[in-house]
Amino acid sequence: METLRRYITLPSKTRLPSASSASLTPRAGVVARNFTASSPLNNGNLADICNGNVVSSPYPPIDSSNFRPAPEFVSSRWKDANLVDKVAIRDGTTGETRTFSQYDNNMNSIASALKSEYNLKPEETVALYSLNNVDYLPICLAAGLCGSKITPINPLATAGELARILGASKSKILFSHAKLLPVALEAAKSSPSVEHIVVIPDVESDADLPEGAEKFEQLLKYDNAKAEQYPIGDLKTHPWLLPTLPEPQDCQRVSC
Repeated sequence: METLRRYITLPSKTRLPSASSASLTPRAGVVARNFTASSPLNNGNLADICNGNVVSSPYPPIDSSNFRPAPEFVSSRWKDANLVDKVAIRDGTTGETRTFSQYDNNMNSIASALKSEYNLKPEETVALYSLNNVDYLPICLAAGLCGSKITPINPLATAGELARILGASKSKILFSHAKLLPVALEAAKSSPSVEHIVVIPDVESDADLPEGAEKFEQLLKYDNAKAEQYPIGDLKTHPWLLPTLPEPQDCQRVSC
């Protein structure tokens, strides 16, 4: 609660519990702290009302000059001899697995396909409309390798909600899980920015895809060595976690 009080600014109608409420009564043997005196905000006054507007931190910014882009950091040990053949992820529902070596190859192959086949440019957007899946991570990191933005979309979004998100994010490429493909195709009809729909396979999905959709497996055939020629970019995310919200919940550059 102390942290919440220190970083939330004042006006609105949602009131936090007061320092004297039962919820803040210290346990036996615990020394009560003076939240008002310790708060660096609002001239030491307790911020007891919350409207969701977060103020700047009173602490110095973190030095990010030595941070590495997320794709580089996350994949840095995937080629280690003691990891290459180990299982990196297992889908408890389908039984699908990926090794670290497969993750490394797939990430680079997808990035190579996005660059050479789909002409994805830095700052352009890739939308990811999928259930939890073993190929989710390499898709996200591949977009980062291209210096592009990734927009993860709630798989519960309707066709109308998905179309609005695709338009607002100006997504050029839409990755859709096979189980969600009918919704993705419907949304793409009213999303002029979408140039390609790539279908992430499901163990129970039909191998034949409708017109306008492309197989995810085709991307894995691209020369993954070419991706190493690209300057590694930070992974930038624009997640729409709730399809009813008009704007993305965050626009975050991810470095490690």
